[in-house]
Amino acid sequence: MASASGKAEKASKFEMLKLLENCRKERDDALQRESALREKLRQNETRLRSTEGLKQKLKILTVDNKELRKQVKALRTEIGLERSPNFSGKTTKDIVNDFEEKERECNSLIDKTGKLRVTIDDLTAELSNVTTSKMLLEDQVQSLQQNLKDMTNNQRRLLKLWDDKKTQREQLALPAIVQKPFTHKEIQTDMSISSYQKLPPNAFETKQIRQDGDKDNLSSFAIEMCDVIPGEAEQQFSLFLISPGKVIWWRAAASIAWSVLLLPPTTAVFVFLSKFSFLHPIQTISECLSLLMSSCLIFSFILLGGVVIMVGFLNLEYYTVIPTIACSKIALLGQLLHPRQVVSSVAHCLMGVIVGWCCAVTVGNRYKTLGCPCKSSDGVPQMGLNEYHLVFLLAGAFVGFSHSLLGVTHNINYVSFHAVQQYKYLHFKGSLPLVLKCSAIQAFYSIRNFAVAYFFLGYIPKTWICKTLNLHLDSSVHRLDSITGLVDLSLLYHLWISATFLLFTWYITLLLFRIFVTEVYSFPVQPTFTQDPHQCLPRVLTDQQPMILKDLALLSKHSPSRRGEVFSLSQPGGHPHNWNAVSRECLALLADLTQRLVAYHETVATNGRAKSLSSGMTSCTEDLVSPRPTFLTKTPASVFARSFAGGPHSPLTAPFTPDLDSPFSSPTLRRFPGLVDQCSPWHGSVQSPHIMRRAPKLWSTSAESQVSSSPPRSPASVPSPKQEPTKPSFVAQFLQNRKEQVKNFMAKRVLIMYLFNKLPEASSQALFADSQAHIWALEALSYLVQASFTEDQFGVVQTTLPSILSSMLHLQEAVDRHFKLPHASSKPVRSANSMEDFTYKTLRFALRATLKTAIYRITTTFGSHLNAVQMSAEHRKRLQQFLEFKE
Repeated sequence: MASASGKAEKASKFEMLKLLENCRKERDDALQRESALREKLRQNETRLRSTEGLKQKLKILTVDNKELRKQVKALRTEIGLERSPNFSGKTTKDIVNDFEEKERECNSLIDKTGKLRVTIDDLTAELSNVTTSKMLLEDQVQSLQQNLKDMTNNQRRLLKLWDDKKTQREQLALPAIVQKPFTHKEIQTDMSISSYQKLPPNAFETKQIRQDGDKDNLSSFAIEMCDVIPGEAEQQFSLFLISPGKVIWWRAAASIAWSVLLLPPTTAVFVFLSKFSFLHPIQTISECLSLLMSSCLIFSFILLGGVVIMVGFLNLEYYTVIPTIACSKIALLGQLLHPRQVVSSVAHCLMGVIVGWCCAVTVGNRYKTLGCPCKSSDGVPQMGLNEYHLVFLLAGAFVGFSHSLLGVTHNINYVSFHAVQQYKYLHFKGSLPLVLKCSAIQAFYSIRNFAVAYFFLGYIPKTWICKTLNLHLDSSVHRLDSITGLVDLSLLYHLWISATFLLFTWYITLLLFRIFVTEVYSFPVQPTFTQDPHQCLPRVLTDQQPMILKDLALLSKHSPSRRGEVFSLSQPGGHPHNWNAVSRECLALLADLTQRLVAYHETVATNGRAKSLSSGMTSCTEDLVSPRPTFLTKTPASVFARSFAGGPHSPLTAPFTPDLDSPFSSPTLRRFPGLVDQCSPWHGSVQSPHIMRRAPKLWSTSAESQVSSSPPRSPASVPSPKQEPTKPSFVAQFLQNRKEQVKNFMAKRVLIMYLFNKLPEASSQALFADSQAHIWALEALSYLVQASFTEDQFGVVQTTLPSILSSMLHLQEAVDRHFKLPHASSKPVRSANSMEDFTYKTLRFALRATLKTAIYRITTTFGSHLNAVQMSAEHRKRLQQFLEFKE
């Protein structure tokens, strides 16, 4: 029983515990549901509150929307978008209609423009046809004139023969025994000619005058002189014969004369601007007229004329067709400190002082005299210094000095030849606004710099002038070397006008010099006078004068009759001497440039150290001191036509050639000087720090080379004698080590590296500085080869066609390789506010375009016939790319 009751109690306790646990679970579930319901209730209350807030905002927005609608409706009514009896403007429909009407008008204008373009194209085609027919007519007229000249010569020859025959008959009629004349057996032909049948050498000569544009008039005048006065014709012809070298001097004299003639109107404008007053215009005109007639201004005219003549002479003395390009800051400093440049700067300062004095006298008033009466502190009258006049003089000197320095840095003296030859008047008229603009801008900056310099250093010249001339300073007048003295608008205006007048007259002289000097000059291809063979084109071509090469390029392009003379054969003998001379000089120019490019690339590839070239030169280092040849001399200022200035053995090279003895010269300037033979065609002066140029006269070093008709070999095939390397001595090694130590020490100094670092693009520009001659040579060769396809009757060009193509392809490879170098493909920025001629900075691009055009000109003319030309496989592969227009 006890056990049963115990079991029952345990069972009841277990059930109670179970029920208790179930109750706990139900309680927990109820609490969870309660908390969840509370959370939902709280969320609902939050939503309710937010809904009430949104409803309130919606009410506010609805009210605002109603107000905005009212305002929009009022605005639409005001601008006419809605009908209103009070609105009198255009509605939307009217505006849309106006737009549609404008669109219809635009469409009609577009149609009219298209019709006008079609009309313009037709007129352009007609104009080109007219131009072509004009050129054909000109060629026909020229050939007719040549025929007329030949007929005139034949007529005079027949008349002379008739006279001789008549004289012979008269002699035969006399009873005398005529002795048989003696004839030299070496020159005797099958039919001997007696002495009375031989004509004198100058019997039927007609002088071929081809100077500028008056050749036809002068030729006809010469023929008339021969017909009328045969005895005096030879004396008169000497007046028309002008040496090519003297043409430059005559043209420079003409430009100076025109500059002097333009000086009076320029001075009159300066007087009017310096005296002009808005309040008293009539008084200004009367003062200007009275001043122009005064003796003081006439004396100023004389001084200004002398200054202009001196400027023209300096332009003639310092001009160059090969610009001087400084490859570093130290090279530019060396150019500025060159003795010739120092002389030029001093001359420009003195001329600036003279022009400043003339301007001060012309302006008058307080600027007129250097001394003015003043009183000392004790009241004693004495002569004082007029600082205003002194400022004019110093400003003139400063502007002249600045102009001289800018002439060096900007290559103002560089003369380039334009591709299109303009009339002198049109060229001058078109360049006049640029000259005026450049003069005004440069004068403004020069006066600004002068004011700053005078503010800090003005007391030095002022004190020196006072002590030298025994003048005193007037303490009652403001000093001009102060801020209050320099801030004088009248003084600054007159200084600016005077500086503009000075630069304008000088730039006008320079512009006229460029226009006159670059005018086309025509040379005869074949001499008509036996005593003047040196003036024909094949002979003077060896002088490398730019006007000769330009005439050759124009001849090859525009003159079929003169091209025929180039392709003609000599009589007797039947040799193409004219073509051989032209092709030899042009190919030598191309080979020269190719050799320089190859040497430059080898130098760049070895980081400035010399490397063995394909031409057989032995290797040497940049720092190796080699003996310099004595023929590397400095050159004169210009190379236009200075061959007559020196003797026959004077080596003339490019202007401003770097001095090898100068401490500023680069170590690579003297690479390979001792390894080049003096008789080699590659011998010459240095134009760039990395290249070598030959002397102008060394193409024909012997009589055999002048007569030879074979073209020069390519640069890669030029042999050079092998030299055994010599071991340097102990002293040379010691000096070399010391030199290396000094160089390493200097390389660590920032200022030294700044001065000696290469300027970007400078080496490339210097390498192609004289490429204008090569451009003309390429044009001449390509046009002559193109014309030979139809005009060369004897096939003289075909003998040198392989050499021409090989030289052009060699040069093409070298140019393409050069343009892969850094800074070689970047074009310089052109400034529109300077008189600097930027042509030389883009010569490499012009040469590359001309070279490619020349090769295409030959390939498009000959086509598949070039497959028969003998050349290397590499050149044939490259030429095939031109034939397929893939280059």
